Amino acid sequence: MADSPAAPDVPVPPEPTEPTSPPLGAGGVVLLAAAITGNLIFGSSTLALPALEDGLGLTASTGTLVVALFSVGFASSLVLGGRLGDAWGRRRMLQIALAALVPASLLVALAPGAGVLLVGRVLQGVASGLALPQVLSTIQHTTVGRSRARWTGAYASVIGGGTAIGQIGAGALVAADPWGAGWRLAFGFVAFVAALALFAARAIPETSSSRVSRLDPLGALLLGAAIAAIVLPLGAGSLLATSAVVSLLVLSAVLLAAFALWQRHRTDAHALVPLSALRVRPLQLGLALTLVFFASYGGFVYYFSTTLQTGLHLGALTTAIVLTVFAAGFVVTSAMLPAFVARWTPRHVMLAGVAGQAVMLAATAAIVVGSDGHPPLVLLCLVLVVLGVAQAAMYGPLIGSVMGAVSHDLAGLASGLFSTLQQVGIALGVPVFGLVLGTLPTYPALAVAACIGVQILFAAVFAVLVTALGRATNRGSSLTASTQRIER
Repeated sequence: MADSPAAPDVPVPPEPTEPTSPPLGAGGVVLLAAAITGNLIFGSSTLALPALEDGLGLTASTGTLVVALFSVGFASSLVLGGRLGDAWGRRRMLQIALAALVPASLLVALAPGAGVLLVGRVLQGVASGLALPQVLSTIQHTTVGRSRARWTGAYASVIGGGTAIGQIGAGALVAADPWGAGWRLAFGFVAFVAALALFAARAIPETSSSRVSRLDPLGALLLGAAIAAIVLPLGAGSLLATSAVVSLLVLSAVLLAAFALWQRHRTDAHALVPLSALRVRPLQLGLALTLVFFASYGGFVYYFSTTLQTGLHLGALTTAIVLTVFAAGFVVTSAMLPAFVARWTPRHVMLAGVAGQAVMLAATAAIVVGSDGHPPLVLLCLVLVVLGVAQAAMYGPLIGSVMGAVSHDLAGLASGLFSTLQQVGIALGVPVFGLVLGTLPTYPALAVAACIGVQILFAAVFAVLVTALGRATNRGSSLTASTQRIER
C-alpha cells in the first residue's frame, strides 16, 4: 500500500512506478464526496426512520422495508457497477449513477406515501451501488505508492465516518424539524451532496479497462438476483414466514450455482466475474476477510447500540455520543494508517488490530458486567475510542489486500466484489449475533458480554485468515498467471 523498506505483505501485479492516468488532485475529493453518499443514506435512515413512520403513518413493517429495500438494491448492483465502470469508463459510470441518485433521493424526500417511498429506496440503492465501485477502482488506477496509501486511508475514513455523519445530521434535522419537514430534509441533503459531486465530476480522471470487450447481461441478472435473495431475508426476515426465508436462501444458492456455470462458459473478457481472477489465493483470502470483518462489525454495532438503549437504558442521544466516539477513533486512525503501514507490513498491522480489538472488547465486557449494567460513560468511551483504533488497523490494510491482488484492468471488479461482501457481511452479522443472544437469559449486562464474546470469536477467525494471507504471499501467489490467461 505504501513505499516501504519492508517487503510488501500483499503481492500486486507489476505496475508502472508512475500512475497510468493523470493524478487525482481535486478529483480525489470529488470521489470521496461520491463515496460518502451511500453511508449518509444509511445513517440518515436509521435516525430518521421513526419520524418518517410518524409523518407518513407507516407501520413498523413498512419501516423495516424502508431500510431493507435500500440494502437489496445497493448490494445487488455493486459488481455490475464495477464491471460497467471497467467497460464504459469509471468517471462516466459515476456521473450516470450520481445523475440517477439525485432524483431518486428527491423521490424519497418528497414521497407522499409508502408506495413512492419504497420505489425511491430501491432506486437509491441501485444508484449508490453503481457509483461506489468507481471510487476505489479509480484510486487504484491513478495512484501508486504513498499516494495510493493516502487516498485509500482517506476512503476508509469517509466510509467509517459517513454513517456517523448521516446519523448526527439526520438527528439534528429531525430534532429541529424546520417547517415540519425534518426527515424530508435529511434525505434531501443526500440529493444535494450527490448533485455537488455530479457537478464537479469532470475533475476526476477518466479510466477504464482494455480487457472488457463485451458486457454480460445474463450474468449480471443471475448474480444480482442471487444477492437480492440473500440480503432480503436477512434484512427483512422478521416480516417473512420461516418457509419464505428458507425458500429465498435456497433460491439464492441455485442462482449462484447457475451464475457459476454460466461464467465457466464465458471467456474472461466477456464474463461479469472472470473465474480465473477468483482462483487467485490472495484475492480469495481478502474477500473472505472482508466477509468476516463486516459480519462482525455489522452485528456488533447493531446489537451493542440496541442493548445500550433497551437494556442499559441509555438515551438515544447518549448512545449516539458513545458510538460517535467509537467512529472518531476509527476515522482518525484510518487517516493516519499509511504512516503505520510504511513502518510495518499490512499483515502485522492487521494482526496488531486484532489483538487490540480482543483486549478492548474484553475490557468493555468487564466494565459493563462489573458495573452491573451501569457502566461509567467516560471509561466506556475511552475504551471504545481504542476499539475504533483497533478496527481501523484491521480495515485499512484489508482494502489494500483486496485491491492490491488485481491488475488495473480488474480494479472495478475487485471494488464491486469487496463492497458486495461488505454488504452481505453486515446483513449476515445481525442474524448471527441475534441467534446467539436469543439463547441467553434476558439480562442486559450478560447480553452485552455475549455480544462482545461473539465478536472476539470473529476476530480469531480474522486472525487465522490474515496468517493464511501471509503464507500465500510468501509462496509468491499473485494474479500474474491469471492476468496472462485473460490476455490470451
